[in-house]
Amino acid sequence: MHSDSLRDLLIRLTVSQEHRVSKAAARALAILGENENLRRAIRGRPVAKKGLRILSMDGGGMKGLATVQMLKQIEQGTGKRIHEMFDLICGTSTGGMLAMALGIKRMTLDQCEEIYTKLGKLVFAEPFPKDEAATWKEKIDQLFKSSSQSFRVVVHGSKHSADQFERLLKEMCADEDGDLLIESAVKGVPKVFAVSTLVSVMPAQPYIFRNYQPHNMFQYPPGTLEVSPGLTESPSIGATGTAVSGAPVGMKRGAFMGSCKHQVWQAIRASSAAPYYLDDFSDDVNRWQDGAIVANNPTIFAIREAQLLWPDTRIDCLVSIGCGSVPTKSRRGGWRYLDTGQVLIESSCSVERVEETLDTLIPMLPEMQYFRFNPVDERCGMELDETDPAVWLKMEAATEEYIQKNFLAFKNLLAI
Repeated sequence: MHSDSLRDLLIRLTVSQEHRVSKAAARALAILGENENLRRAIRGRPVAKKGLRILSMDGGGMKGLATVQMLKQIEQGTGKRIHEMFDLICGTSTGGMLAMALGIKRMTLDQCEEIYTKLGKLVFAEPFPKDEAATWKEKIDQLFKSSSQSFRVVVHGSKHSADQFERLLKEMCADEDGDLLIESAVKGVPKVFAVSTLVSVMPAQPYIFRNYQPHNMFQYPPGTLEVSPGLTESPSIGATGTAVSGAPVGMKRGAFMGSCKHQVWQAIRASSAAPYYLDDFSDDVNRWQDGAIVANNPTIFAIREAQLLWPDTRIDCLVSIGCGSVPTKSRRGGWRYLDTGQVLIESSCSVERVEETLDTLIPMLPEMQYFRFNPVDERCGMELDETDPAVWLKMEAATEEYIQKNFLAFKNLLAI
């Protein structure tokens, strides 16, 4: 990990005429966290002289269609693809899926829209659509069958089966060169991460699925709290400020739990495991739920990861994109305990709390230009698993109106 001679040897081997050798050397540099040396070895895009450029995308299920719409505005104005503009791309839940699709797979935004269409048809669609022209007997039969999702929530704890979703993700992320997150590091793509919530530990912790290894930072292995062979077991201070028993000696303070050893589809699946909507995601050791529980707006995580990756480089431009919110309104009276549960969900998944924090922090970074785009409109209040194209169109209309009203802010971003 600390051998200069090994690092120099790997750098030399990356220019080997034998492809197998050069690829193995590049992967080794990525695993060791030698991100800058790796970039130079594979002739990757250098960080802009002005500083780092970061894209952060909120969670929101099918409302990610609004995110795609705003990203299209940015691409059309610059004439560049998203992966060509940003050094670090991140997201939570649907934002994490977009981060992986745009940053690692380098998909087009039209392809991303197609993925959402498949999500609606294959994963979230009700198996028995209602037919207004049906007879009363048929309507009773439809009513009985439509209760199947409610029954599934009681039995399995989630509204939809994740089987179709996982098949879709595996198809989307298949790569003949390997589909581990770290393997994308040798392709000159941006640094990418998705936020999930590790719920197999107590208290639950943020978990970062990265396609990189921060320099000189021992990462938590997939076992999370396991101690790597040869390391002395001792307490270490985690991101929350609490002692983590068994954390490897040398872990930098403030580094969130995470790994680059998972497959790309697993990162998306774990980040999108929204309680009630989809089953938790598990491997042989750990269990994850939707990243929205800890960071539906992952912008602060993006700032911290950038500091680990490029400690000597300032952030020039930070773009945060939401999926749309509804205006604040009075809560109708209801059963007190149900109201409390709803309030807890709203609080944990709130993107506004992050905005309030950033309003305090951003003035401390005067050189950084910060852009936040998030429509606030009643039409943006659709469900995470909404499948009705008419409702999608209403949200898209609200997003288009928002883009037009905030044309100057988009124009200022495009001018950077």
